[in-house]
Amino acid sequence: MQTHNGVTLPELLITTAILMILAGLTMPAMTRFLDEQASVARANTVVGLLREARASAAARGPVMVCAANSDCRHFDGPHKGLKLFHDRNNNRRHDSDESVLNRVQLAENESIQWRSFRMKPWLRFSHRGVAWYQNGHFLVCHAGAARKVIISTQGRARVAPAGRTARQRCP
Repeated sequence: MQTHNGVTLPELLITTAILMILAGLTMPAMTRFLDEQASVARANTVVGLLREARASAAARGPVMVCAANSDCRHFDGPHKGLKLFHDRNNNRRHDSDESVLNRVQLAENESIQWRSFRMKPWLRFSHRGVAWYQNGHFLVCHAGAARKVIISTQGRARVAPAGRTARQRCP
C-alpha cells in the first residue's frame, strides 16, 4: 500500500476556489465593520478635543470649539475639522491674535456637523469647565458610517450610535 504525503492539484484548486468565494462573501461586511470602527475612532478623537477644552477652560478661562475653517460665525453643513482656541476677549469669535490650542482635521471621506440646543455655531466652555448654557451633539461621518458625540450642559461628552435619520445627513 502506497501513502501520499501531499495534496493533488485538483484538491488545491478546489480549496482555493472555496476560500475565494468565502472571502468575496465576507468582504462587504468587513468593509462596513471597518467604516464603523473608523467612525468610532474619529468620534473618540473629538471627545479627546472636548476633554482638552474643558481642562483648558478651567485653567485659562473661556475656550471655544468651532469649525476649523471659520471664525465661529457659522457651522452650517458638514465641515472637515474642528478647532479649539482660548477666547481671551469673550467675543465668541476667533480673532487673528488668538492662537489655536488644538485642531482635529478630518480625512477626505469624513465630515463633522454640529447641532446645539440654542442653535449657536460654536461650543463654548466657561471658566468652570462647563458648557455655556448649551448642549448638543457633533455628528461624525466616515464613508456612510456615523457616530454622535453628545455634549451635556455640564460639558461632558460621550459617544453614541447615530440613528438612521442622522446617518442620512452624512454626505
